[in-house]
Amino acid sequence: MATRAITKKESTAVQPWSQVSQMAAYLTDALSPGEKLDIFSLPTIKIPAGGGQVWTLPDGETTKELEGVILIRHVVRAYWAHAFGEAPASPPDCSALDNTRGVGIPGGICEVCPYSQWASGKENAQACRQITRLMLLQPGDLLPIFLPLPPSAYKICQAYALNVRQRHVLHGVLTRIGLSEKKSGQGITYSIPRFTAGGPLAPEVIKDMEAYRQVLLPLVTAAPVTFEEDESGDN
Repeated sequence: MATRAITKKESTAVQPWSQVSQMAAYLTDALSPGEKLDIFSLPTIKIPAGGGQVWTLPDGETTKELEGVILIRHVVRAYWAHAFGEAPASPPDCSALDNTRGVGIPGGICEVCPYSQWASGKENAQACRQITRLMLLQPGDLLPIFLPLPPSAYKICQAYALNVRQRHVLHGVLTRIGLSEKKSGQGITYSIPRFTAGGPLAPEVIKDMEAYRQVLLPLVTAAPVTFEEDESGDN
């Protein structure tokens, strides 16, 4: 399997974001009448298992670092009554697409739900899992990559977004995402993302990114949670 290294040739310095303004025309041409874009049909990249230090791209190549613009960061909650690996893959018993109110069993306000409390799950984690959905647009691409992150990445991603927001909107900067290895209390090795901010985008590009973001936002926030988004089973 080939490994792709980020080089100057692949940087935003030589790959402008002019394609973003063409997105509406691209979707109109690509989709049939009445057809809608499904986020689960987008190219998808997942956190590697076992503490892996490289990302596997949709084309099968690998890279140590992803580079692009985070158009959307959307947090959802999902609770499965059975433990990972103890039953076939299935939709969650309860989920909250707004990270606030669960639908299903038990349902209700997430903040007071016993399954959202720390130590309700394994290794003192929450039984109801917070999954972070990222939409990452890479230089030269028209469609974003769907990057679902497990609960172990929630605080890391949140801290990065808050830090960037002190000076810029999240979709107004270039972001690089690497990987680090971590070990749980039970000695299980897993991977966590490592975020680094690059330079800000030009004002006209940010305007296009915002318009594109508004097209994608309803699709991301309405998509039901699936087992495949969080099949790692880590904390």
